[in-house]
Order: sequence, then C-alpha cells, then structure tokens
Amino acid sequence: MDSGSCQAACWWPRNSLWVPKAADLDLSELNISSEQVNAATHIDLQEWKTELYSIGKFFDSLGHSFPQLLRLHQQTALEWIKIMEKKDE
Repeated sequence: MDSGSCQAACWWPRNSLWVPKAADLDLSELNISSEQVNAATHIDLQEWKTELYSIGKFFDSLGHSFPQLLRLHQQTALEWIKIMEKKDE
C-alpha cells in the first residue's frame, strides 16, 4: 500500500468530521425538504458508540491472533466520537 492510500484509509476520521446540513446545500432544484436532508445526514453518535463497543467485543472473541490494526481503527473511531461529543457540549 502506498502512503497516499494509507493516508486515505488510515486517517479517515480526520477528513470526515463534517457532514453537510440542508443550509449548506443548494436545494433549489431538488424536490426534497430541508428536514429530509437533515434527517438523511444526521449522525447518531450514541448508535455509533454502541456499535463500536459491540465490534470491540467481537474482536475480543477472536483472540490474540486478531490483527491489531483493526483494533486500532475501532479504538480511534471511539476517540473521535468522544471528541465530537465534547464539541457538542
């Protein structure tokens, strides 16, 4: 894997902290309401956190031969959620 690919694959949270809301988009020629766009782009951090903890338990069940890089991605995603939750306080 070249460094460009790794940068995109390994650092995805850094580049995906922002999700557009209806006010950020030109909806003038679309047959969709602002409420529908906001509902479609809503991210429920608690749902993600629950799922990531579940994934961690699954990883644990696979034992020590499990690739640590995948565990690192799971842990990194949990840390990003914590950062995003603090930002919303």
